[in-house]
Formats: sequence, structure tokens, C-alpha cells
Amino acid sequence: NLQRTERLVELGEQVAAQIGDERTAEHVRRAAHLCKADLLSGLVGEFPDLQGVVGRELALQEGEPEEVATAIREHYLAAGAEDALPSSLEGAALALADKMDVIVGCFSLGLLPGGSRDPYALRRSALGILLIIEERGLELRLGGLIEMARRVAARQGIECGDKCADLIRDFFRDRLYRAALERGLPHDFVRAVQAAGCDDVRGFWGRLAALEECSNREWWPQLVELVDRTFRIQRDVESIPPVRDDLLREPLEKELAAQFERCRGPVGRLLDAGRYVQAAEQYCDALAGPVHEFFEQVFVNVEDEQVRLNRKSLCGHVYRLFAERFADLYLIETTGSS
Repeated sequence: NLQRTERLVELGEQVAAQIGDERTAEHVRRAAHLCKADLLSGLVGEFPDLQGVVGRELALQEGEPEEVATAIREHYLAAGAEDALPSSLEGAALALADKMDVIVGCFSLGLLPGGSRDPYALRRSALGILLIIEERGLELRLGGLIEMARRVAARQGIECGDKCADLIRDFFRDRLYRAALERGLPHDFVRAVQAAGCDDVRGFWGRLAALEECSNREWWPQLVELVDRTFRIQRDVESIPPVRDDLLREPLEKELAAQFERCRGPVGRLLDAGRYVQAAEQYCDALAGPVHEFFEQVFVNVEDEQVRLNRKSLCGHVYRLFAERFADLYLIETTGSS
């Protein structure tokens, strides 16, 4: 209907502007106007598999640019895990807009899939979005895509509040988890990587692949122990304040604090650059030894509350440098090879 077309035009143009240029956005805007027109034909009604195929041919017959016709054809893709993905940037942008509009609309009405029931194929739509972002290597965040669709829907009185948006984010998180399991990846590895965030789909798959590679390195058990032990000692602390140098009493805690300061920048830059395995190795090399000696020689839970909190904060910063940006290895169930 008209409202659906208007939403697709606006949302498709916004997505295209993020992943392409002005020309891409122009093609997507035109394709969004036309992409559902073939549903009115008797041919598509009798042969649903021709959705988009007929639309492309009609667009070409009417003299529309090839990019517009291709986007009309490809905006239904991918229809499943094994299906083809859009080959054009215009097709990818319109497919992302179409699928996210359906998801936001259905969730706003409480039409959530449950058990084996998914009458509106929302799981398939979510998987299609994830596959398109991954395959094309798009720097497009799921949260941003959800927010764009929410704003567009709200202008037509379709309210998807914060709780609804949280449900959609959880829905995508679950789809990503299941997609990783279907590729044969260990469930604890997937959980560990998701704990560090999965809004960046491309980054999620990159970190997951890197974690598998790390698990085959000789320093893997030390890395897991490093993250696990630093997590456990500070998990009862609600917030981690900066480490106070004036409260560092023991030589080993001073050394650990100094070593952390020395490696924090280089490790962070490697993580920012997507060089995850190298970041993990450098983090482990720099901190595994000092942390082990710290726990062997320094008593953390002393009576002095300020000193106790400062030592826990030091461990918390060591833990978060890796766990919040790569993977939370506290969730790893075995240190053996994957």
C-alpha cells in the first residue's frame, strides 16, 4: 500500500546514503517507489517466486535505469541461508530497508515469532539482513538500522518504543548466535564474543574467527586464565573507578599497574585496527605473568576498603581491556582447542 511504499522510499534512501553515494540513493529512491508494483499482476499472484523478477522486467520495459531494475529484482534477497544475496549496492540497500521495515512493523504490533511459528518470516528477514551486512562488509550497525526504521515508522503513527527496540536487538542477537552455531562454531566461543557486543556484524564475525585462531595457539590457556581470574576478583564491584597510584602499596601491584598502562594503548590500537589475534597475543604476553604473580603474592581482600577497591579496580581494568572489546573469556568452558 501507499504507506508501506512511503516508508520504503524514506528508509531505503537513508540506508543507501550510509552505504553508498548520492547516485546510489537516487536509484534506491526510485526503486522503492516501484518495487512492490508487480504484486498487482496476476502473474506474480499465481507464481509468487516471480516477485521481483517480473518487477525488474516491467521496469526495464518502462525505460528505468538498469540499477533501478536490479534493485527491484534483488530487494527480496536473501530468502534463506543458502539463497543468493543482492549483487548491487542498490539492491542491498533496498533489501535491508524492506526487511527491517517488516521487522519493526511486526514487533510494534506484538507479532513476534514463537516456537515453530513465524507467519511473517521475520527470522528469515533478520538472517537476510545479517548475511547482506556480512557479505558486503558494510560498516552499518544493527542499532543504527533499527533506529532509522523506528523513526520512519513513527512518522506514520507506528510506535516501536524502547522496550520494543530492545526486543528487536535481542531477536537479532539470537539470530546471530544460531547462525554461528549452524556454521559449527562452539557455543561458548559465540557467547564470549557476543558478550563484547554484536552491533557491528562484520566485527562480530571477525572477532569470532580470531578467537578460534587464538584457541589453537600455545598461549591460549594463559589468555583464558588471565581474563577469567581478573573477572572473578572484581565481579562484585558495581563500578570500576580509575586506579589510584597513591593506594598501590605492594611492589607487584605497582608493577602490574605500570605494565597495564604500558600495554593499554598498543593493545587498544590493534583491536581498533581489527588485528585481533595480534592484540590477544600482546595482551597475554604483557599481562599474564604480572597478573599471576599478583594473585600469588598480593592479598586483594584486605580490611582497608580503599586499598581493597583499588586492587579490584586494577583487576577490573585489566579484564575489561580484553573482555569488553574482543571476547569475555570467562564464558569459555574449556581451554582445549576448538
